[in-house]
Formats: sequence, structure tokens, C-alpha cells
Amino acid sequence: MAFEPTLQTRLNSLVLRDTPSDAMYLTTYPLFADYFQKRIVVPDLAEDDAKIAVTLVYAWMAPAKLNTHHWINFGAAKDALQELASSDELTLDQLEDIKSFVGGSLIATSKFLHLFDPGRFAIWDRRVAWAGYRYAHYHQYNKDSLYLTYLEDLNGLTLPPPVYNLVSNALGEATEMRKKEFALFHLGIQEDVSPT
Repeated sequence: MAFEPTLQTRLNSLVLRDTPSDAMYLTTYPLFADYFQKRIVVPDLAEDDAKIAVTLVYAWMAPAKLNTHHWINFGAAKDALQELASSDELTLDQLEDIKSFVGGSLIATSKFLHLFDPGRFAIWDRRVAWAGYRYAHYHQYNKDSLYLTYLEDLNGLTLPPPVYNLVSNALGEATEMRKKEFALFHLGIQEDVSPT
């Protein structure tokens, strides 16, 4: 699969939204990233640190509610993260094991993975799904296999130079994956879709 054919053209009209909630995300992102880089380290990952990390992810996802019952799956998630740390690519089994700990939510899991390794993983949500694939409904974009496809497609995406500069100026220091995801997220907002 590849991104929707008009994506490159639509990216050229990108305007970044600037609201108080956007400012909150831009302010908290470096704090969350710093926490993950210091505390979510395999093979010595402590269960309490992982639980705090999941709680931070859900703080970004209001009104989503964290179901801590999923925390019983820490062992499987830790094993998957250890495998992932020494492999080149995320497998569907690893994704499912990590997701089983991170509340069962693909969106939350994508945020967890992004903060775990911002250079390899990108955040996935309804705005990105709309901008990249024109998926407007939850049943279309809430598929683990689609997240893996998205990561491949994002690796192959080149932002037009004006868009790259716009995003780089907004984010400051950020990985290429983050810049691309940020552009798609804001394009999804700009196109004002109300997916379900």
C-alpha cells in the first residue's frame, strides 16, 4: 500500500494550527521524550517505569481512559521491547504484545513506541489516517497491520522543502519520523475531517 496519491500535492498547502492544546503538546513532548529515553530502557526496564510511561501517553489522549487491567501483560511487552531493541523491524506479534500492555489501544501503542524510539516509530491516529490514506472511520484505521504499513510508507515519504522547513521550525530538534508524522497530523486537522 502507498499513501493516497494526492498527498504530496495536498502537503504543499499545509498550514500549522496554533492553539493552546498544540502549545501543550509541543511543551510536553520533550519532557515525555526525555523520560522515555532515561527510564524506558531495555533490558533493565522496570515495571513501574513502564506503567508511568503508559500513563504519560494517556495524558495526551483525553478523553481516552487508561484501563490498568492491561498492565498484567508487562512481561510479554517487555520481551517484545527487548526483541525490538535488537531488530530492524517491528513485527505484528511484537506490536500486539506491546499493545496488550499499553491499554489495548493501537493509537496509544503508537505513541508509546514513538517515545520509545522516535527515530523508528511514528504516532498513528485518525488525523494521520485521514491525511495519508483517506481513512475516516475507526474500523478502517484501527488495524495493527496498517500501522506497520504506515511506518514503511512514512519512511519512503519526502516532505516538500517548504513543508519540511515549516515543520522543522515548529518542532525544533526532532527526528525525521516525527517531522513527517507532524506534517500529516496537521494536514488531517487542516482538512477538517471528523472521522469516527
